[in-house]
Amino acid sequence: NNKLSLNSNRGIPVNKFLELNKNSFAIGDCADSGFPPSAQNAYQQGNYLAKRFNNYFKDNIEYNFFDKGKLCYIGDYNS
Repeated sequence: NNKLSLNSNRGIPVNKFLELNKNSFAIGDCADSGFPPSAQNAYQQGNYLAKRFNNYFKDNIEYNFFDKGKLCYIGDYNS
């Protein structure tokens, strides 16, 4: 972050369209989008940006994370 002169400890601050500026984007763990830095979120961000790139940015739909829940294994392999 020091090289970019950004004031965020969570990552690169992006807007509601995952943009740092007009030609730069950040997704996943490196983006501070206000959403949890999870694989589920990164996957959705990637799909969102792919659709925007394929549509030549004609739409102005904001990115919105849809939490599909979490799964956690607790145990020691005993049945």
